[in-house]
Amino acid sequence: MTVTVNPTVITCPANQTVSTASNACNAVVNGIAPVSFTSGTCNGTAPTITYTLSGATTGSGNNDASGTSFNKGTTTVTYTLTDGNGNVATCSFTVTVVDDVDPVISCPAPITTNNDAGACGAVVTYATPVGTDNCPGQTTTQTAGLASGALFPVGTTTNTFEVMDAVGNIATCSFTVTVNDVENPVITCPTPAASYNTDAGVCTSSQSFTATATDNCPGTTIAYTVDGSPITFPYAFPKGSTVVTATATDASNNTASCTFTVVVVDNQDPVITCPSPGGPVARQFSSVLIIAPPTSYNTDPGVCTSTQSFTATATDNCPGTTIAYTVGGSPITFPYAFPKGSTTVTATATDASGRTASCNFIVNVVDNENPAITCPANITANTAPGTCSAVVTYTAPVGTDNCPGSTTTQIAGLASGSTFPKGTTTNTFRVTDATGNTNVCSFTVTVNDNQAPAITCPANITTNTAPGTCGAVVTYTAPVGTDNCPGATTTQTAGLPSGSTFPKGTTTNTFTVTDATGNTNVCSFTVTVNDNQAPAITCPANITTNTTTGTCGAVVTYTAPVGTDNC
Repeated sequence: MTVTVNPTVITCPANQTVSTASNACNAVVNGIAPVSFTSGTCNGTAPTITYTLSGATTGSGNNDASGTSFNKGTTTVTYTLTDGNGNVATCSFTVTVVDDVDPVISCPAPITTNNDAGACGAVVTYATPVGTDNCPGQTTTQTAGLASGALFPVGTTTNTFEVMDAVGNIATCSFTVTVNDVENPVITCPTPAASYNTDAGVCTSSQSFTATATDNCPGTTIAYTVDGSPITFPYAFPKGSTVVTATATDASNNTASCTFTVVVVDNQDPVITCPSPGGPVARQFSSVLIIAPPTSYNTDPGVCTSTQSFTATATDNCPGTTIAYTVGGSPITFPYAFPKGSTTVTATATDASGRTASCNFIVNVVDNENPAITCPANITANTAPGTCSAVVTYTAPVGTDNCPGSTTTQIAGLASGSTFPKGTTTNTFRVTDATGNTNVCSFTVTVNDNQAPAITCPANITTNTAPGTCGAVVTYTAPVGTDNCPGATTTQTAGLPSGSTFPKGTTTNTFTVTDATGNTNVCSFTVTVNDNQAPAITCPANITTNTTTGTCGAVVTYTAPVGTDNC
């Protein structure tokens, strides 16, 4: 018979690449058992698997190599499968352990120190850092800065160290050494002459001076100030004493100062140049140029003054000339409120030596502002009972003005408390100020007639019809209305006039009175005509006749009577 036996085969996993542990130069690798294997045995004996390691890591063992510690580098793992019949199958794969862990280096803390006396730096020592790595073979080098024990210059020096491991991984660290220059420079001021004269035409003397300075470091500069403000030479020193401060500042801003005094005397007489004569506004008085004001100024709104400013000008070879102004011997300042009328102003110029010059000018102020006046609101009143007018009181307006002396008069209408007639009365008031400026205001007083006129009708009339008629002639006194104001009219608006023939029954007579304003009133009375006449009727005369032949009667005709009446 034929027996089929499976071939002996073993399959390895793919090549493996792993990193070293963070604190070691190797790596424990798990999960690298054979992927699969088959055995060609047929006698029931179990197959065996063994492995061998070669390369960066060497060794051997039974079963698979999982859990083995592999050295940095590439190790070849070979699996051998042996079945019960002695058949053998092998496979291989690699495990590569890569060192990608950077080395470690730690620098000292920053160092700050002061310069050594007289030197522009300081000798500084420090513990030189040395790097470490998970794998042997690292080297440490200084890539920037100065070595420990060197003379470090003033300022900040950055010291950098680099550690590189055997596979080229790099780590760096840095620290600074700061040397502060705390040594002040030394400065020497110059010695000026006792005094200097002012330069021609000016109140200053242009001079130059030089101070000297030394310092432990290069780069010292010298600056000069007067009253805290920087100056440069040559400098125009003003008349009088000027204290100059010279300050030496080294490259680290350490300073040293000294002072010297420059005295300038004015040995020049003052010089004044007057403007050319003429012109509409310029007038020259001694050393003062006066600007003449216009002819007059108007008072400012609401006040009896005009606020104005004027400027006199003066020149002198040295500054410090001042100009003061007085009115009537009292000092004033501009802007100044000039009163209405004419004011004489004295301008006095005083130079730095106390010399003076004065002049006068006149300021005219006129009041052309109209006074103000406000009338009360318009007034509406009704006529007093039984009259065609009304007594009206009001607060008479009083004008005001920016200047004293205004008067107010009534130029139209009626005074307060007067009896105002029906209709509209315009009351006008005028205020006149002391200069003759005027203003007016007006308001109205309107008296309305709202009283109805009066009318009284006669009493009701009752009468009988006239004999033989159906009416009666009735006469009465027609009423006439009255009113508190003239112009009322009375008209009969219903019924019949007096003397008319009033028909039987009741007739209402109505009269309406209308005053000139249109107010109305009415009255009515009745005329009643009663019919108390009996109607009349007349029968024909008695009739006598014979019976008709052959009958016991007679046919009789007569005119039937018809009654009559006055109505």
